[in-house]
Amino acid sequence: MNIAYLEIIKRYDWNFKKHLYAENLSHKEYDYIILGNSLVMDAVDTELLSKTGYSSFNFGIGGATLKSSKLQLESYILNENKKPKKVVLGLGKFLKNDQLSDLVHPVIKYTQQQYWQTLIDIPLLKYSWMATEQIKQIVSSNHRNAKVVNGQLRISKSSADITFYSNKTEDKFNSSEYLQSIPLIDLAKFCQKNDIELVIMEMPGYKKYQNNIAIGPYILEGNGYNMQLYNFNNREFCEIFDDKKDWLGNAHLNRFGAIKFTNEILKYKVLK
Repeated sequence: MNIAYLEIIKRYDWNFKKHLYAENLSHKEYDYIILGNSLVMDAVDTELLSKTGYSSFNFGIGGATLKSSKLQLESYILNENKKPKKVVLGLGKFLKNDQLSDLVHPVIKYTQQQYWQTLIDIPLLKYSWMATEQIKQIVSSNHRNAKVVNGQLRISKSSADITFYSNKTEDKFNSSEYLQSIPLIDLAKFCQKNDIELVIMEMPGYKKYQNNIAIGPYILEGNGYNMQLYNFNNREFCEIFDDKKDWLGNAHLNRFGAIKFTNEILKYKVLK
């Protein structure tokens, strides 16, 4: 049962299938690597970027932490791929998840050595949460018809943003929450060591999550690293999105919102 379940999720789960594909990339020459969680996986259209002259691949994985993203980047470089000019990391701190933690995503752990160590590592336990996604693909035509293109997950489903702006909206940029993240600093130092520019994007979210902090960019630097940060969860910036058509659900953009977002980050010269 474990072997059968593992084969099913390796073949049909978006995150698993994509990660296994990305792990086998070699001799590629992407100038721009996109890292992050599902907010990034859905929202950054790397096919559009590549057609615009910015050769790129979207490594975003649903639930990815910063340590996981760093492991992805290290693996990409070790596989004899050309070092990218720039790494663009998407964050969504408004979701209050573990993205800034030092945990390693279970899918990424699968391709690490000495992974199968205890009974809790068997597939039916370790990847039980993926069963829900498989059921969605069976019952939902939108999920069945979704495609992963250049690493971006494209889903046409629309789920309206029916939330309202918060009365307690942030309006001042706080660098300490980034500079206190050890996994983020580790990633920044790794990029600096390898002569790779690191840019952070706070991803757009629903109205209730948006802030009034200026877009920037902000310069974050310390001993042995520096990085830029753009706040695209800015309320004024997010007015480009149609409340009824551009959202997938849970503050994630669908394929239509992704096109708008990707074109906008080009205008802000995030990749230049």
